[in-house]
Amino acid sequence: MADSWSRRVSLVVMLIDDMTDKVITGAARVWIEGAPAPVRKSEGYYVFTNLTGERAVVRIRHGMYEPKIFETDLPQEGEPYAMRKVRLTPGRSYRLPAGTTCVEGRAEPGSRILLFSREGAKGLKLLYDYKGSRSISIYHPADLQLEGKMLRIEGKGSPEGETFRVLSKEEEGTYILECPLAHEYKKIGTTLYPIYEAETDERGNFFLPIYRLNKASAVFCCQALGREMVQREISLEKGAVGRVNLMHEEE
Repeated sequence: MADSWSRRVSLVVMLIDDMTDKVITGAARVWIEGAPAPVRKSEGYYVFTNLTGERAVVRIRHGMYEPKIFETDLPQEGEPYAMRKVRLTPGRSYRLPAGTTCVEGRAEPGSRILLFSREGAKGLKLLYDYKGSRSISIYHPADLQLEGKMLRIEGKGSPEGETFRVLSKEEEGTYILECPLAHEYKKIGTTLYPIYEAETDERGNFFLPIYRLNKASAVFCCQALGREMVQREISLEKGAVGRVNLMHEEE
């Protein structure tokens, strides 16, 4: 008698070391509350099957990396499975190269931490005007991989700027976004900046290595996204550990 139950692949998660751009093949804990554990493949894939609902919150823990939580759309009937390449930030247990610039600090527990600099590394440029789709063309150094990465974009179309995440590569120089941007951007006058990101622990502490600081020092914009956004600026010296307080003023 044939087995009437079959497994349907719903979501595949691949973990990437954000510092080296290499796939993390060592065991990590990847889970969705209330869902069966994923099948772990030796190539670094975590395969979830038979998930229901429209969205899922995925949690990741690995001893050498900062914890990660992200939300993703799930495929509906007849749609192909979702593929997410997720970048993990090296943590305090990671063997960082000597002289790596780092930032540590505190924010409200459960906050997401974003850091970027307009002067610490060469900004990226658009290859073509961006006109509001989920596809964007970016000129960047050959050694910089963008899949799974968060970027900030600033230009005449939106002087205040906005952030977005790259899901996957469509073709060389062209990428698929997690969702369309809120504004259109011209090729000329628009700059994109890589974002370093982390989550605070249960005490509100966070740690972030900065591995693309090309100057002796640079000013970084630091944001904590919790109940409300807290923003500070910090000047980082190359090879040193900078400290920043992103707690609310009354705290």
